Amino acid sequence: MRRTRLALLFSLLVVMGFTAAAWSAGPNGVSAGNVSGRPFRNFQMQLDALSDRVDKIPSIAGPPGPAGPAGPVGPAGPAGATGAAGAAGPAGPAGPQGAAGAAGTQGAAGPQGPQGAQGPVGPPGTDGAQGPPGPVGPNFKKIALLAWYDANQAGIAFPVGVRPIALAFDGDCIWVANAEENTVSKLRASDGSLQGTFNVGHQPVALAFDGACIWVSNADDGTVSKLKASDGTLQGTFDIGEPPGGLAFDGTSIWVAGTALDKVYKLSASDGTVSDSFTVGSFPFGVAFDGTNVWVANQFSDSVTKRRASDGALQGTFAVGSDPVALAFDGANIWVANSGSGTVSKVRASDGTSQGIFAVGPVPVALAFDGINIWVASFSGDSVTKLLASDGAVQGTFEVGQKPVSLAFDGTNVWVANMDGNNVMKK
Repeated sequence: MRRTRLALLFSLLVVMGFTAAAWSAGPNGVSAGNVSGRPFRNFQMQLDALSDRVDKIPSIAGPPGPAGPAGPVGPAGPAGATGAAGAAGPAGPAGPQGAAGAAGTQGAAGPQGPQGAQGPVGPPGTDGAQGPPGPVGPNFKKIALLAWYDANQAGIAFPVGVRPIALAFDGDCIWVANAEENTVSKLRASDGSLQGTFNVGHQPVALAFDGACIWVSNADDGTVSKLKASDGTLQGTFDIGEPPGGLAFDGTSIWVAGTALDKVYKLSASDGTVSDSFTVGSFPFGVAFDGTNVWVANQFSDSVTKRRASDGALQGTFAVGSDPVALAFDGANIWVANSGSGTVSKVRASDGTSQGIFAVGPVPVALAFDGINIWVASFSGDSVTKLLASDGAVQGTFEVGQKPVSLAFDGTNVWVANMDGNNVMKK
């Protein structure tokens, strides 16, 4: 710093030219830096005076020099206190599954479950060749009475309710729907003895058996009733929303014709729930099952509708005679009672092809198959006609009661409901 000041002082002297004019006079009129006759003395004095003034000039710091090299790293300080634990990290992926443990001992067997619903009836086998007829045995009643007429020992009539209109066989008994009494009657098939009369809905018009229960269509209520066949106990009444007609059982479900809305309804046989409905022809009534499909007689459309029982898919609609009202299945064909034309139609079940139309009595309204023959009830003729199922040949016409309206086969005899006679008869 001292060397810098001297350099500055020297520069100022040069600038001033060592002249006394560059200095102010002191109090005695002589310049502070000049002594007469002694130039070097004057110069020394000027230097001292100038140095004194320079010392009073504030120092000016020069710019900082470059940083020196870093010193050596000092020793590590003592360890600080442990910090608080951080938040837990995310869970790692699951490890591989361990090996399966040893099987435990087998538990005790549970109780046996309830019996399942009866499966659908399989299609019958082909008919064997018909054997030759046996000799006619003696009719002892005819001999005893010396009455040389047809003494039909099976032609006994059994009284039931008012206006019996429908029949069904449960394997042991014949059930009869009494339309004007809102009841059904149960008769033992072997002898016709009454086993009970049971209340149902208003105007029962059709019956079906599902292997355990009797189902009844109540036309005026828009319902179907379910009765236990063993004792007639009511199991439920189920609404379909319109007047029901004919009934059929397919092994799982009950099919019901809806006469007002031109539909057929599918109900669960276990609880009566309506699972679906399908459009058919106009004013459907008769219903039959062929082992795979459900057939419906459409009275005002002069046709029959075929729908697959599993899903209701339409398989075809086929023209028949006038006013078809009833159906029967013979194992290969669907038979149709054409009430308006006095005929029955035979339609092949596999494809709906007509196999023939056969004349019967006036106003045929009911059909039954006995394993060989088709029986037809003639409502206006008070008779039943027996046709050979193989070719439709007439095997006989038999008088019955007034206004026969329904038929059923019990494995031995054909039963006839005579609506205006208030009775049933077995042939």
